Amino acid sequence: MSISALLPLLLLGVVVVVGAQQEKTVCAGINGIPGQHGTPGAPGRDGRDGVTGAPGANGDLGARGLTGYPGWVGRVGLGGGGRGGTPGERGEKGERGESSVGPRSAFSAKVGTYTPAAGSPVLFNVIITNPQGHYNPGTGKFTCAHPGVYYFTLYAHPGEQHLVIMIMKNGKVISKLCSINLVTMSGSVVLSLKAGDEVWLELEAPHISFFINVHRDAVFSGYMLYSE
Repeated sequence: MSISALLPLLLLGVVVVVGAQQEKTVCAGINGIPGQHGTPGAPGRDGRDGVTGAPGANGDLGARGLTGYPGWVGRVGLGGGGRGGTPGERGEKGERGESSVGPRSAFSAKVGTYTPAAGSPVLFNVIITNPQGHYNPGTGKFTCAHPGVYYFTLYAHPGEQHLVIMIMKNGKVISKLCSINLVTMSGSVVLSLKAGDEVWLELEAPHISFFINVHRDAVFSGYMLYSE
């Protein structure tokens, strides 16, 4: 068969093929069935730790809270001698403590029936009170045992003669008391004394009778006001 005879057949085949492709392109296909879900993947690895940040600044002080309610009173414990407890042994006696009152010193004495001489201590030889023994009725002198401030007083009834009594401290005249014509004599003085200081009374001049009668006494007294 010659080429010219085959040419019409070849052209016909091309047209048929081209027509088939165009028909396939125009016609839409049917949707397929959805596929199944896939298997979950393996967990990923942990990430690296981050860098620690710097501390933040302190915040402002908050407002003060309200006062709470008082707590319940606790139960009494079971100590020695308490419920179910055994009393402890008696402790040893402690040493004697110092008195809060401090040192003491006081006396009061009166004159018996005798005539005092001038220039020497008047002997108030009848003791009324002398618990510490700081006044000596044999010498008529008070001797300070505790440094401090002391109060001394005299009460006497002279006769008709002029009478001057001197308050003495360590041989020096501190004060003079004077009376005449049966006038009652009284006086006092406050002295600051050191340990060993002496206080007594002396007559400036002789006196026949230091008191009028047995119903009136001449009394010399003294006591400590406070220690120094």
